[in-house]
Amino acid sequence: IKEDGGNKVSQFIHLLKDRTSAGSVILYCSVIAIAIVAAFLSQYSLLNKSDLKNTVSNDVMKGKRIIESYIQWIWLALSFFVLWFISAFADCGADRETYGLIFSNVSISDLLSGWQEPGFILFNMFFRIFGDDPRVIYIAISTVTLFLLYRTWYKLRNEVLIGYGVLAFTTMFYVQSLSLMRIYMASVMLFAGVKFLRQGEYGKYSLVILLTSMIHYSSLLMFLPLGLMYILENRRYRKYVLNILIIVVLVMVFFAIAAGGSILSSIPIFSRFQSYLQNVSFSNIGVMQFVYNIPICILAFFAYYLMENKTEKNMLVAFTSAAFFYALLSYGIQVFGRVNSLFSVLYFFLIPMCMRKMKDYFMSGGKKGRIIYSMLSCACVIYYVFRFVIYLGEYCDLGMFIPYTNVLF
Repeated sequence: IKEDGGNKVSQFIHLLKDRTSAGSVILYCSVIAIAIVAAFLSQYSLLNKSDLKNTVSNDVMKGKRIIESYIQWIWLALSFFVLWFISAFADCGADRETYGLIFSNVSISDLLSGWQEPGFILFNMFFRIFGDDPRVIYIAISTVTLFLLYRTWYKLRNEVLIGYGVLAFTTMFYVQSLSLMRIYMASVMLFAGVKFLRQGEYGKYSLVILLTSMIHYSSLLMFLPLGLMYILENRRYRKYVLNILIIVVLVMVFFAIAAGGSILSSIPIFSRFQSYLQNVSFSNIGVMQFVYNIPICILAFFAYYLMENKTEKNMLVAFTSAAFFYALLSYGIQVFGRVNSLFSVLYFFLIPMCMRKMKDYFMSGGKKGRIIYSMLSCACVIYYVFRFVIYLGEYCDLGMFIPYTNVLF
């Protein structure tokens, strides 16, 4: 076993012992906690059972519902704002300076170079109308990313528990997004198109992937879970044949990636990724990706039987298996570790939907059911806190998001 989670936890503890870094960690934890609690409160109902049974005064009921919707909206807006403020005006993150240079020097000739994604070039060129200060693009990316994220959650509020989506985003990706801003903007674009997946409109979601790849080429890897969904939707095959096909597809993708490096290097837009495919080795296989993914697989397994929509069932299987597959590939091809960032559909929709299914099922089962759901909720929170601690302990130096600095204070 080459990975040591315990060592990463000790690195996190070391951060807390240092006065400078401890302040940043406490700030991140405070902001994340506020965002998560506010997100959960955004779906808290003020109406009790007696109110719901009251059919005498419909006007009073309507008034209470209007007040409740406003209060819920305010809580969600608060969750958005605290994350937006810390992100938009941050002055830290390893890649932030690079984005500033791209913005300051962007030109129409960059579209023809093939070195940078054309969509991202156009994105920068559009915001140049507001000036050439790099702060413009930092605010623009943060605003677009978080707006798309929360707008999509608001549309899905009747299907998911938003709090678990915010929990996943803030503990796994938010601090990363202070540095890797572009890939997370691409990620939420993929998430914003989730309605096409739910409706089985795979052609439209393919267009979403292609559009997103103009912001970050790695988005093309999302054709794997999309392809798996298409296979699972095909009823002409027996179940055992589908399982074989899934395994074959995953193996084929692996060999295509491992053997296709030289081919990709001849294409200008992919040439910069050639170094990622050199020295591929699976001698460093450890246990952490299993620790990360097996709990998700267990949750998906139980929630699968609570779902009624077959498309959403297939979506759960496809995205869970694809995420696990890419995670295992990351042992040999390290850049695949970033692909996890693109599975916004899994972390921001499917898992929050699973938790809602679990809540509806167990909360209707009396005291025993409520205890089981509470234990499940605690386990979910512990899992994400563990992911947060591991990430901060491992990447605080590489990501350069500690110490946190802000241009306004």
